[in-house]
Amino acid sequence: MALEGSGLNATTRLWVNHPCLVVPSGWARKTGFERAAAKFAAKGWPVYLRASGGSAVVHRPGILNVSRIEPASPNGFTIDTAYGALVEQLLVALASLGIVADAGPVPGSYCDGRFNIRATDRKLAGTACLVRRTTSRAAILTHAAVSIEGDVARDVAIVSAFEAALGIRAIYRADRHCTVQQLADAAGSRIGG
Repeated sequence: MALEGSGLNATTRLWVNHPCLVVPSGWARKTGFERAAAKFAAKGWPVYLRASGGSAVVHRPGILNVSRIEPASPNGFTIDTAYGALVEQLLVALASLGIVADAGPVPGSYCDGRFNIRATDRKLAGTACLVRRTTSRAAILTHAAVSIEGDVARDVAIVSAFEAALGIRAIYRADRHCTVQQLADAAGSRIGG
């Protein structure tokens, strides 16, 4: 999957993380957070905090993280514009693999949002955005976690179990998620070979 920058000052980083859960930093104040985090760390799923919102997400080998950072233009900048640049970059890359995708919510998926990347009406990638400002300038970080391969049912089960340990009773469905490999297999082709 080739990614090309759509802005002269944008930098895009592709990376893979070890198995872990990443949650909004505000969750550290939830009753039982430390106990739940320790329990999941002991199971091989350490919990890390992030500055952006949403809910719990899985990072692991098989999920490609795409982080894009760029200076915020003082003229016409919106969060939607920042998300749009990242989403466009990902949709072009997926199209080069023959995957038709778009952006939008996927009810029943974990950490659902307006800028999910979805294919066949299932969530293929989740996105996040963070703006940092000083008195003289601002920078925008947009991020996507793209499910390339792996067990999405296990991902859903891990997120659900961690959130339940914190008293969050959301219902997520594995069939609302997919991977690039599942889409390629359904199309009769193999990614990367």
